[in-house]
Amino acid sequence: MLIKVGPLTNVTQTQCFSIYPTRIAASFHILPIPVNWNYVFANSNFIKNKTIYLTIISACIIYIILMIYAGFQDKQDIEKVDLFGFYI
Repeated sequence: MLIKVGPLTNVTQTQCFSIYPTRIAASFHILPIPVNWNYVFANSNFIKNKTIYLTIISACIIYIILMIYAGFQDKQDIEKVDLFGFYI
């Protein structure tokens, strides 16, 4: 931002003019690095990337276990609610 002092500046007041370079900021783009999909799919076997596959499998198993647990908890909550929607 460029700030200039105006001609009406005195001891008690300051006149400021600011120029904000929006054209420069608006024209500046950072392009993403392209992904080489041929390299990714050529090196995506289980032997080379055991950690990645085991992490994904573990996360899916934990998710399934939590969904089963949440289903049981919901079933118990429904059993606790009486006819008018209040907890017993």
